[in-house]
Amino acid sequence: MAKAPNPSAVVRTKMAEAEPMKVTWDGKQYPVRPGEVTARQDGEIRKLCGRPLFAMIVELEDGAPSVDVGAVILWLARTQAGEAVTLDEMLDLVTLDALVSMTQEGDPVDPPT
Repeated sequence: MAKAPNPSAVVRTKMAEAEPMKVTWDGKQYPVRPGEVTARQDGEIRKLCGRPLFAMIVELEDGAPSVDVGAVILWLARTQAGEAVTLDEMLDLVTLDALVSMTQEGDPVDPPT
């Protein structure tokens, strides 16, 4: 009997193969490459947010991300762009009213709520 694929493994594979998302923050656009997230970064996300990045990507794709998802995506975008920001800083900065627009493959995704 064929075993069903592990949903988290499917999401991780999808993350690694995904096109970069784009995040616009304060008028500046940043690419986000989920497949380039390090084990240390994923561990920090788990420690501070209580769940791994792949779970947050699922939440983002479902169209109803929580505020911490927006903070994590912005943190990844800015650190991947070489900026020296911490996840703690982003968790304090991103609010429900924050004007973060995200796009994936050119399709807009609602800002975090």
